[in-house]
Amino acid sequence: MATIGMAVARDFEDSEFVIPRDRLQAAGHTVVVLGAAVGERIKGKRSEQVAKVDLAVSDADPADFDALVIPGGYSPDHLRLDPKMVAFVRKFGKGDRLIAAVCHGPQLLIEADLVSGRRLTSWPSIRKDLEHAGGHWVDAPVCVDGNLITSRNPGDLEVFSEAIIDKLAANSNSANVGWQGRA
Repeated sequence: MATIGMAVARDFEDSEFVIPRDRLQAAGHTVVVLGAAVGERIKGKRSEQVAKVDLAVSDADPADFDALVIPGGYSPDHLRLDPKMVAFVRKFGKGDRLIAAVCHGPQLLIEADLVSGRRLTSWPSIRKDLEHAGGHWVDAPVCVDGNLITSRNPGDLEVFSEAIIDKLAANSNSANVGWQGRA
């Protein structure tokens, strides 16, 4: 099974964290929460969920992960100001592994220079930002462009989560590396 990083900072959209995480874990995958500091407890935007950081991004190696999920809310806007997170995402994206971003999640992909020439969707308010960064925006519940999966909003989380699970299954012929719980 795959090891998946979830990049979070304060004010993530609660459902965009918990639904994909739960679906991925139910499918047998390991989900590792990446953030600024190990053990940090981060509240969601609606204060319905708390994410506990398993691994500081400064200690994370993109090679240890098969996929990266970026929930939306205000979290991606905070994450794009963290040079270590941006460097991690950029390096991860250059490795041609699966990246999935929902709602405002593609803001972090813009900062990591990973949207030019790609077809993707998002929350409508960042459409122009994506287009200015060279992306081709579409209005669809889920958009798959190679190993990039994007989705618009919490209403699309079921198809978003299913697309991630399907893509991981399709990629299962590649070696899964696994995170060893180091901290």
